[in-house]
Amino acid sequence: MKWISYLLSLISLMSCAEADRGTEGPSQSIREYYNVDSLLVQQIDVLAANRARLVKTVVYGGSEEVDTVSLTEDSLEQELQLFNEMNINRPVLSGRYIKTVAQKEGLEVTRYQADEPDDLRVNYLEVYRLAGQVQRLEALFSDRNYLYNSTRKLVLSLNEQQLPQTYSIEGIQKMIFKDRVEYSIEGRFIY
Repeated sequence: MKWISYLLSLISLMSCAEADRGTEGPSQSIREYYNVDSLLVQQIDVLAANRARLVKTVVYGGSEEVDTVSLTEDSLEQELQLFNEMNINRPVLSGRYIKTVAQKEGLEVTRYQADEPDDLRVNYLEVYRLAGQVQRLEALFSDRNYLYNSTRKLVLSLNEQQLPQTYSIEGIQKMIFKDRVEYSIEGRFIY
């Protein structure tokens, strides 16, 4: 549990620092891209009502830790907060992503690719659908400055009821004068 808490604290701290970057502006919402926010709000309510649990595996610095967590509404919001960062529906981001639609492994994939990935925290967002139902969300985040480089790939898989089934976070961090650190977090929801 020690590594899980440490790693989540580090990721949260980096998220706060990234949120302060001036390039992306206020958090008001637009309807230009896929609405990640509304999907996550619905999921939190249903998962809390079903008393979901989460089996989480964290690999960090060569160590692996597995933990099972009973989820409350507050802990669900905390778990899914990282995925809320996939939201690119903000006025300052209007027109900054190029939308393409393709078929991949029998799924319709809508990709929102940043026009200048080095300038935007979310490099791309992909929404995988089967018969109009979202099956998976995937996003790549990056942040580069003089002190550190950070890259995170987030994947959230959904079941037929549009509830989270699994998620994964794979990341690399490189701070100035420090070794490169790779980490991964995998979660599996149990209803």
